[in-house]
Amino acid sequence: MTDDQYKEISKVCVDQKIDGIIIGGCLPTDLKNAQGGVGGEVIKEYANNALKMVSKYTKELQPDKSKQIPLISQGGIFTGKDVQEWL
Repeated sequence: MTDDQYKEISKVCVDQKIDGIIIGGCLPTDLKNAQGGVGGEVIKEYANNALKMVSKYTKELQPDKSKQIPLISQGGIFTGKDVQEWL
């Protein structure tokens, strides 16, 4: 996704007063006739970047910490070191 897409999604969520955003989980696969998506360690970089971008834009759009949208992210966390990268 582009920065503009992250910003637009964040704006819609802030404007609509969404209760929370879940980021990550899995990505669609490009394989023909495949169902579901790709998850786990292979999406770690994507999910981590998505979390950082959405966090950045939601905080810019709603600087009042008491009104900021909770963000939940998943995908590619296997160790304590992985957790530290997400904080």
